[in-house]
Amino acid sequence: MNGMKARVNGAQLSLEQIQAWERMRALAVHRRLRKRLGMHASADPATWSIQRLRNEIAQTKLDAGRQTLRAAFQPEIRVSGAITRLLVLASRGRRKQCVTEMTIPGCTAQSIFDGLNDLMLRDAADNDAVNLAACPDHYLLEPNGDTLEVIETTGGSPFAAQFFLRYGDETGLIAAADPSFSHQSFGTARLKDGTAIGGVRHQFRDANGEVHARLMVEFPYATPTFMIRQHQIHLACEFSNWFERIRS
Repeated sequence: MNGMKARVNGAQLSLEQIQAWERMRALAVHRRLRKRLGMHASADPATWSIQRLRNEIAQTKLDAGRQTLRAAFQPEIRVSGAITRLLVLASRGRRKQCVTEMTIPGCTAQSIFDGLNDLMLRDAADNDAVNLAACPDHYLLEPNGDTLEVIETTGGSPFAAQFFLRYGDETGLIAAADPSFSHQSFGTARLKDGTAIGGVRHQFRDANGEVHARLMVEFPYATPTFMIRQHQIHLACEFSNWFERIRS
């Protein structure tokens, strides 16, 4: 992570811990893609470096294309959607916060804010490749105006989920902004039928010559705690890769 640091619940996450999690998820995703896309294994991915795993899995998704991936994961999306609606009902408007803190040297809060806006909201081939490689659990990130369609495995769930994240919309968020952070990227996440399921409020500020990032995702309160813990590492994985791209 080239000087970046990540913390969850007050404890530091080492690069080795994050990459061990990423490798575990990458191998699971490689198996899932082979099953969903009818692929045959041409090599043993367990022998690959983490960089090769990122590149090979992202390229498989790019080669398949968005429509194929949407169709391939529809059975899982239907199941995860039904489960999420039940979690929303059981939560009665309450939320759990999933928070990962990071510090990033060699950049500014403004450059992080601008870079993330570009990655999330500009539909371009180079952004697509970066977004799919940022975390093995990303299957599709497609911008359409101010809304990002996402298909991913969230929080170690056994099923891929589809949701639509509308940036600049905080009507579905519970957590308020912290005024001590100069920049924030926020939005409400909804299912295809419009059900609000949570959202994000990622905040950034310059501090001591580096950027302090507070990355936060809201989940329905009934979401199991182990999923929140897994998603904290998911955040560390994807944002460390995004931040590395932005400051390069």
